[in-house]
Amino acid sequence: MSAEPPTPRVLIVDDGLEILEMLAALLRQEGYAVETAVDGPSALEACKRQVPDLVLLDLQLPGLDGFQVLSLLKADPRTAAASVVVVSGSLAERDIVRALEHGATDYVAKPYAVSIFLARVRAVLRSRREKEAVWRLGEDLRKAQEELSRARRSAAIGAIAAGLAHEINNPAAFVVTDLHEMRELAEEWIEGGDEARGEALAALADEALDGMNRIRDAVRDLSVFTEVVDRRSVPSTGAIDLAEIVHRRVERMGPGVTVREGEGPALVAPGLGGADELDALVGLVLRDAVSYADSPAQVSLERGPSLVDLRVSSTALSGEPPPDLALTLAIARELAERFAGTIEQGLAGWVLRLPTARGS
Repeated sequence: MSAEPPTPRVLIVDDGLEILEMLAALLRQEGYAVETAVDGPSALEACKRQVPDLVLLDLQLPGLDGFQVLSLLKADPRTAAASVVVVSGSLAERDIVRALEHGATDYVAKPYAVSIFLARVRAVLRSRREKEAVWRLGEDLRKAQEELSRARRSAAIGAIAAGLAHEINNPAAFVVTDLHEMRELAEEWIEGGDEARGEALAALADEALDGMNRIRDAVRDLSVFTEVVDRRSVPSTGAIDLAEIVHRRVERMGPGVTVREGEGPALVAPGLGGADELDALVGLVLRDAVSYADSPAQVSLERGPSLVDLRVSSTALSGEPPPDLALTLAIARELAERFAGTIEQGLAGWVLRLPTARGS
């Protein structure tokens, strides 16, 4: 059911009190909301307080005449949208032309037949409603087109991201397999007595494996972010150990992050998101903290009876936020909301707050 249109508001401007009262009573009987003004300055003030749908304007006014009021109304962006009908005792052609050229919608000469006057008021207000309806339709169409364009861009970004993730994952898997074989070869050298070469090769393999694991984490995160863009969800079926995810991520990030926490697991309650999404969220927060800091990031897990807080504190290089912060924060918030959680970011770092599983 469509909403009832608002009651049209009419401002009558005339210094003749009898005419003013008569017109006000007549228009109120028609169901309009009526306001009155006896001079130009008070008419302008009334329009600025709340722009009427229609102004019935006399030309002979004290302070400012009707032409001046009309010009000022149309020159001010706040009041320019008001429809103005000049109601005047002048039948001079120059006055009629001047009023219409200054922006009046119609011109009614006194004396007038009440039925004709009301018909012209209704016509002006009807025309105004129709124009507003067309404008709203145009706005709705514009918004729909923007949403469609945004959805198409998101789909394109998602497809590109998924393709890149696939292209990176395949060779990365071969590289990881080769590095494990290299690690086994190093062990054989060490067992065979060539400890120096074996340990050097093992160190190189371990360093490369750490780097590849970080690449694979980033690729997996990219896939999760693609699902965020596509608004897909993979609900978790059980509690997720946030502490385990944090430790694994921190170990792969190297010496740039230190962890402080209490004892035991930090079990996050099941939500619309799964373990991969929570893992991607932690990785996003940690990478952001490390990338834009000039000191090691401090990570703390604080457990409460119903909530667990992950705090990532770092000293920013400057007070200027990174250029991609808005997008980062939008993705982080959507991921957090899938677990009924919240996340905030400031110059001091990040705070992720998630509900804990019952009994944890």
